Amino acid sequence: MKKILMVLIALVLVGGGVYWFVIRDTASDTTKEEDTTTLTTADVIKATIITYTDDGFVPAKYLGSVGGTLTVQNDSSSDVDFESNDHPTHTKNSELNVGTVKAGESKTIDLSKKGEWGFHNHLNSTHTGSITVE
Repeated sequence: MKKILMVLIALVLVGGGVYWFVIRDTASDTTKEEDTTTLTTADVIKATIITYTDDGFVPAKYLGSVGGTLTVQNDSSSDVDFESNDHPTHTKNSELNVGTVKAGESKTIDLSKKGEWGFHNHLNSTHTGSITVE
């Protein structure tokens, strides 16, 4: 009788241990996966926002990815004419030639070319920046 009781206690302890260390952890991991969104570096660089202020482009260097987007946000008090280099021909990467973005507005384009590209405000060519598209 003692042996049967010992076996039953051992089975309960082993079953409880299996539940505690295997089944419970698996269930909590599944819940975590459903509730948590993880951003990779690739996700972060797919959407690039270039901000223009009264002092120019802030910051002046950006990183984008082919297949991502580029949004030019004008936070200045005047229009910005966002164009690719060289000034005044804008021929280095014509897909970056966004044109005029009014104060307080933005324009978005798709990035399809790899490379490093300069850009500037055609209305004030001293305001410049660059984007590397990977």
